Amino acid sequence: MSLEMVASMIDNALLLLALCVIYAIINIPPYKLHRLLPVLNGLLIAAICIIIMSKPFKLADGLFFDTRSILISVTALTFGTIPTALTIIAASVYRIILGGSGTLPGIAVIFTSALIGLIWRRWLNQKMMKIRWLNVYLMGIAVHITMLGCMLFISYPENLMVVRAITLPVIVIFPITSMLLSLLLMQQQDSVQYREQLEQSDERFRALFDQAPLGYQSLDINGCFIDVNQQWLNTLGYSREEVIGKWFGDFLSPPYRNAFCERFPVFKAQGQIHSEFEMIHKNGTLVFISFEGRIGYEYSGEFKQTHCILQDITEERKAKQNYQLLFHEMLDGFSVHEIICDNLGQPIDYRFISVNPAFESMVRRSADEIIGRTVREVFPGIEPYWIEIYGRVALTGVPVRFENYSSALGKHFSVSAYQPMPGYFACTFVDITKRRQLEEQMQQNLNDLMRSQRISHVGTWRLNLASNQVVWSEELYRMYGFDSSVPPPPYTEHMKLFTPESWNTLSSSLEKTRTTGIPYELELETVAKDGSHGWMWVRGEATKNSGGMITDLWGAAQDITERKKIENKMRHLSTHDYLTGLKNRRYFDAATEQLNSAEQLPLSFIIGDINGLKLINDTFGRKAGDTIIIETAKILDCHCNSDSVLAKTGGDEFSILLPKTNHEDAVALIKQIQSSCMEQQVKLGDESYQISISFGTCTKVDMDTDMDEIYRQAEANMNQHKLLEKRSSFSAIISSIQASLSAKSHETEAHSERLMQLVQNIGVLLNLSQIDLDHLNLLAKLHDIGKIGINEQILSKPGRLTDSEWIEMKKHPEIGWRIALSTPNLAPIAEYILCHHERWDGNGYPRKLAGKAIPLLSRILTVVDAYDAMTQERVYRKAISHDEAMEEIMRNSGTQFDPQIVQLFKNTVGLALPQS
Repeated sequence: MSLEMVASMIDNALLLLALCVIYAIINIPPYKLHRLLPVLNGLLIAAICIIIMSKPFKLADGLFFDTRSILISVTALTFGTIPTALTIIAASVYRIILGGSGTLPGIAVIFTSALIGLIWRRWLNQKMMKIRWLNVYLMGIAVHITMLGCMLFISYPENLMVVRAITLPVIVIFPITSMLLSLLLMQQQDSVQYREQLEQSDERFRALFDQAPLGYQSLDINGCFIDVNQQWLNTLGYSREEVIGKWFGDFLSPPYRNAFCERFPVFKAQGQIHSEFEMIHKNGTLVFISFEGRIGYEYSGEFKQTHCILQDITEERKAKQNYQLLFHEMLDGFSVHEIICDNLGQPIDYRFISVNPAFESMVRRSADEIIGRTVREVFPGIEPYWIEIYGRVALTGVPVRFENYSSALGKHFSVSAYQPMPGYFACTFVDITKRRQLEEQMQQNLNDLMRSQRISHVGTWRLNLASNQVVWSEELYRMYGFDSSVPPPPYTEHMKLFTPESWNTLSSSLEKTRTTGIPYELELETVAKDGSHGWMWVRGEATKNSGGMITDLWGAAQDITERKKIENKMRHLSTHDYLTGLKNRRYFDAATEQLNSAEQLPLSFIIGDINGLKLINDTFGRKAGDTIIIETAKILDCHCNSDSVLAKTGGDEFSILLPKTNHEDAVALIKQIQSSCMEQQVKLGDESYQISISFGTCTKVDMDTDMDEIYRQAEANMNQHKLLEKRSSFSAIISSIQASLSAKSHETEAHSERLMQLVQNIGVLLNLSQIDLDHLNLLAKLHDIGKIGINEQILSKPGRLTDSEWIEMKKHPEIGWRIALSTPNLAPIAEYILCHHERWDGNGYPRKLAGKAIPLLSRILTVVDAYDAMTQERVYRKAISHDEAMEEIMRNSGTQFDPQIVQLFKNTVGLALPQS
C-alpha cells in the first residue's frame, strides 16, 4: 500500500469522523422538528460523500478509490431510506461527472452498498442487537466483497490490477472502519432518541399533571409550596404566583391550622398520611378536602419534598351530613347489614352494621345492643325466609320489595331491600302491623266467596263520539278473545259476545250515558265463541269538555265468571250438605217455616237416625262411616218425591217434610225405606253391611199445633224404635266384627269356647259375682277384638315378627279398648281388654301395670289365653303338650302371671279340658 493511498484514506477517515460531529450538532434542534431531520441528514451525508469522492486515490485514468462504500452502507444501516436515497443521487451524479472507465463499477458500488445497508437494517439488524458490533462488521464484509465484485465491470486486465491494489484495505480496513463508524453513529442515535423520549415524557407528564382530575401539591421541609397543578388552582381559585413559596397553613381554616403544625412533623416521620381538612377558597368560602400524602427522599435518604393528592369532597360531605340527618330523622326504620354465608356460599345469617333511631324503636332494642351482632344472636327465633330473601339481594344485587311477618317482634313489616355493595344489603322498614290488623278485621267481614276469589284482570275502552273511533286495551282484547293487532270488532260482532238480554241492557245503558252523562255499572252474561257462558262486570262513564258537552265515553270490564261460579257454589253450599248433596238444616228450617200453612195440611214430619254409625267409625274409620251416610242418603232420596223436603239435619240424622201427607202415608213411606235398607248391602272393605235406620214420625193436622211439638213427638217416637231395634242391630254388627276378626287372625269359635270354659272354672273358685262371670265370658270372647285394626299380613305371618311389626301388633289392646268404649254393651269390659297383655312383674303392655294394679279378670284371662295358645296349632308355631304348657306357665309364675291364678289354674285345668 503506497503512502499516497494511506494519505487519501486518512483524509476520507477524517471526513467520516466529521460526519459524526456534524450529525450530533444537527440533531440538537427540538423534538418538534424531528420530521425534517431525515432530509437534513440526507443533505449533510450527500455533501460529505461528494467531498470524500473529491479526495480519492487515483489508480489510473478514470479509476478512483475512496471510502464512499463505507459512508453509503453505514448511512443505509443507521439513517434509513430518505438520507440514503439523497446520498445515492448525489454520489451517482458526481461519479458520472467525473467519468472514466470506472464510472460503471463506481455507480454499481454506490447502489450495492446502499442496498446491502438497507437489507441489513430491515431484516438482519434487529435480530442481532445483542452482538451489534458483529452484525455491523459482517455487513461491512458483505459490502466490500460485493465492491470487489463490481470491479469486474472494468476491462481486462485492468480489473485484476485494481482488485490486487485495493483488496487488502477493502477486506481488512474498510469493514472495521464501517463497524466503528456505525457503532459511533448508533450510539449518537440512541442518545438522540433517549433525549426525544425524555422530552415527550416531560410533555406528557406536564399535560397529565395539569389536566389531572385531582389536585396535586408538593411542599418543602418547612411546609411551603414547591409546586401545584392546575386542578389545585381551579379548586381553590388562586393563581400559581399566589401559591408557590407560601406556607400551606396559611390556606387552612383556623381550626385546622394548628392541627397541621402538629401533624406535619408526624407526616415527615411516618412517610405517608391521610387526612381531611378545610381550606380557604380565594373567595372566602370553605372547601373540604380529602388529603393523601407521601414523602419523596433524596438518594442520600434525606427529605426532599412531599407529594400530595387533594380532592374536593365538599359536596360529598354535605351529602353525607344530609344523609346522616335524614338517616336519624326519617320515620321509617333503616338498617345496613353484612350477609354471612357457609362454605358453600349459602346465606345462613347476617350482621347489623348500622341502624337509625326509627329502627331501634321498631325492634325495641338500642343500637348498642344490635350493631356488630348477628340477627340470630339478636332474634334467636328469626324465621329462615328473612335470611333467604336478604341473601339473594346481597349476593345477586337484585332489589326486592315485600311484606312479611316477624314472629320474634310480633309485627308485620313492609320492606324494601337493595345491595349498596357486594355482600351487603340495606333495608327500609315500615311497621304495617296496624294496617294488617285492620285488613284482617275487614277480612273477617267478607264472606267465603270474597276470600276465595282471585284478583281479576280489567280491560278498558274509549269511544270518541266525534270520530266514532273505539280503542281497546290489550287486556280487553284478551278477555273478549279478539286479535289485538286489528281494530276492535264492529257492532255486529260485539253484540255476539253477550246474551240478547244482556246486550239490550248494555245498549240502553250506553245510550243513556251518551245522552245524559249518567254512568252505568252492570253485570252481564257473556257467550264465548265455543258457546260457553260467562259473566262480565262493566262500567261506563262520559267525559265532558270545558263547555259541558259529552265528547268521549270510556269504560272498564272485568271477567267475573269465576266469581259467579263461586257465588253459585257458595249459595248451593249454604243450603246443601257437602257430603250427601241433600238439603241441610238451614234449608230445612226455612222450608218448614214456608210450608207451615193451612194449605199444606196435613203436614207430616219424619226423622231418621242411622244405627251403629259411631261403632262403624271407630272400627273401620270415618271414611267407612261416610260411605254408610252417603248410601243412606241415596236410599232416602229414591223414596222422596219433588213435593217433599229431604234434608240431612245432623251427623247421622235425616229429616223429611211431607206436605199434604197424612200419618198413614208417612208410616207407609218409612216401611218402604226400611225394606230398601234390608235389600241393600254396603261394601266396607272385604265385608258387607246392612244399613239400619230408626225412624220416628208425627203429623200436623191443624194450625194450633206448634211445629216444635211435632218435632219432639217424632223424635220421641224414633227413640222408642231405637230401643227395640238396637240389640238386633248391635248383635249383627258384633257378629260381623267377630267374623272379620276370625278371618284375619285365624282364631276359631272353638278357641273362644275353650277360653270361656277355663275362665269360668277359675271364676267360680274365686267366688266371683254373676256380673263378673258374665264379663269374664264376654272378655274371653272379645279380648282380641282390637286385632281387627292390625294388618292381616302381620297376623298371618308364619315366622317371627320384626321390631316394627311387633310394635304394630302391640297396639291391638288399645284398639280393642276404644271399640269397646264406643258401645254401651261392651264398655264394662273395655278396661279388661286394655290390660289383658300386662305382666305381673310390670313388663307387659301397653301401660306396664304390675301386681294387683292389673284388673283381676285380665290376670285370669292372661293365664288361660297363654295356655290355650301353647296347646293349639298356630300359623307361626306348632302346638305343645299339656305338661309342657303347664311347665312353661309354672316357670313364669310370679313374673308373667299372677301366682294365685296359676295355682288355681293348675288345680282345675285337668278336671275338664275342652276338646279341640
